[in-house]
Amino acid sequence: MNLVLPVLLLIIIGAGIALFYFYPVTILFIGSFTAYTIYYICQMWFNQLLNMKGTN
Repeated sequence: MNLVLPVLLLIIIGAGIALFYFYPVTILFIGSFTAYTIYYICQMWFNQLLNMKGTN
């Protein structure tokens, strides 16, 4: 339905993996930061869908 969102999420995951690969110490926080970023973007998208539908 919307190609931009999955591509953006894959880029975020790829960036997290790249950071971990180049800076292994980021294992301490990169997982939670990536998960929170994905959650925040998805929550904004779902709220936008609900506002379009009018059932907020």
